[in-house]
Amino acid sequence: MDNLGDFGQLSLLVERSGFMSLADRYTAPWTDDETITVTVVRRGGDAKVIADYGRFAPPEVWALERAIDGVISQIKWAAVQ
Repeated sequence: MDNLGDFGQLSLLVERSGFMSLADRYTAPWTDDETITVTVVRRGGDAKVIADYGRFAPPEVWALERAIDGVISQIKWAAVQ
């Protein structure tokens, strides 16, 4: 696994998806569902947060959510001592 390469791919996906210009919140027209929050912080400190209730966001957000989940699942977490 190449964490740096994965980070680069996620960064490219954020850029190409237009993530920073998407709406801040997407809400499904039903209740009792999960909210997925994706936060991106650029090198200069600018941040963008998107809240996706009920997975109702456009496909660009869905793809980024899935990509993040995939990268996270490959990380070997270790306790700091």
